[in-house]
Amino acid sequence: GLANLQTPRAGSTLQRKGSDGRCALDVSRSMHADDVNPSRLLVARQMLSRVMERLPDARIGLVLFAGRPYLQMPLTFDHSSAASFISAAGPESVPSQGTAIAEALTMAATALSTDDRTQKVLLMVTDGEDHEEGIAEAARLIRESGIHLMVAGVGTEAGVALKNPES
Repeated sequence: GLANLQTPRAGSTLQRKGSDGRCALDVSRSMHADDVNPSRLLVARQMLSRVMERLPDARIGLVLFAGRPYLQMPLTFDHSSAASFISAAGPESVPSQGTAIAEALTMAATALSTDDRTQKVLLMVTDGEDHEEGIAEAARLIRESGIHLMVAGVGTEAGVALKNPES
């Protein structure tokens, strides 16, 4: 009695209206370029944080990618955990470098819920450097499955020479 334990009433469920959003974040070494201030990666992290703030009722998930995509966090309403994962994301978060955009798109879309009642959004944030093929085909399949695909590019058209992180 001291803990004020309670049992749920029959039929009492929490209904949340919102969307399922999967973020695919490029964490390749090229995201450390400073052609945008302070760096592409920090701008990308800030962008994702602002998106989450504007979608308080959305379930958020995270895929990090470089040479391969990695499911960092499944869909969740826990935006504070998502923010923690995003703020810690970087090239050291993944074991292989490169940029596999098509694979990241495919994994992020596959990890979205198959529930037809929620709107599904996939937001990819990348500098656009790609070492693979198949982006157009992956994007076509995503659109056909009813997922809204948005891609945000980070960086300038002119770019900048990358610094060697070991030096």
